Amino acid sequence: MQLPARLRNIGMVFQSYAVWPHMTVRQNVAYPLRHRRIPRTEIERKTGDVLALVGLSEFADRSVVSLSGGQMQRVALARSLVYEPQLLLLDEPLSNLDAQLRLRLRDDLRRIIKQAGVTAVYVTHDQAEAVVLGDRIGVMRDGKLLQLATPDEIYNRPADLFVANFTGASCLIAGRVLERNGEFGIVETGGHRLTAMMPSNVKSGEAVKIAVRPENVRLGTHGETEPDNRFTARVAGQRYQGTQTIYELAVLGGRLEALELGTSMRHAVGSEVEVVLPPAMCWAYPAREDARPE
Repeated sequence: MQLPARLRNIGMVFQSYAVWPHMTVRQNVAYPLRHRRIPRTEIERKTGDVLALVGLSEFADRSVVSLSGGQMQRVALARSLVYEPQLLLLDEPLSNLDAQLRLRLRDDLRRIIKQAGVTAVYVTHDQAEAVVLGDRIGVMRDGKLLQLATPDEIYNRPADLFVANFTGASCLIAGRVLERNGEFGIVETGGHRLTAMMPSNVKSGEAVKIAVRPENVRLGTHGETEPDNRFTARVAGQRYQGTQTIYELAVLGGRLEALELGTSMRHAVGSEVEVVLPPAMCWAYPAREDARPE
């Protein structure tokens, strides 16, 4: 049986706020309850509770157009929570906000959703938002769900090359599988041998692309005990970003990026540096685009 949208008890928070400009904050939030013919005393109680939850109690009688973008999005969130929906849908609700406000409201969103005890489906292209807000993350491409897992598994065991790239594994190394040993295999690349994790659909002799995150490339390996995937690289470039530096490394017959935290640059352009690519953080996938994990 198909129900009209208004009877499905689903909350919706839009990208563009979609608040009613001629109403106060309280009137915006109370509107869904008035539409459901809830008694006035119950409307006042529920509206007050949800405004407190989103931190807008002191703004209740203000015109909604006098608020900031972040506050208007809180009004939209409160309006969607006030009638206690079974499911809350959020369509990139932070994309219209500036970077600093996005970070603050992102953390508040997780707290509010958890306190409300509602199941939420949050759509975003921002990986950091997905990791902070989601208990489980689904990565989709062309309408197909490629992987559904915890944030830790999405980041550390990507199902395929698209998931790895989408979540920040920007370093790609081309090679060919020499042999497999359980979950791991040996790949020949640039005249070197590299140990990498492999999904079950990768076969010996197959051409692969190895994905590595820049933050997983270890630089200056003094004291490292990792026996595998240790190489010497030349620093071909650097991008200083204040709290971190991204190095461009010439290694394995190509270029890799390495991200190092810290407020100073340790390695000069043209210098040589020891690098380790942890085998568990190197993921080999079939080089052909149509390959899917089994």
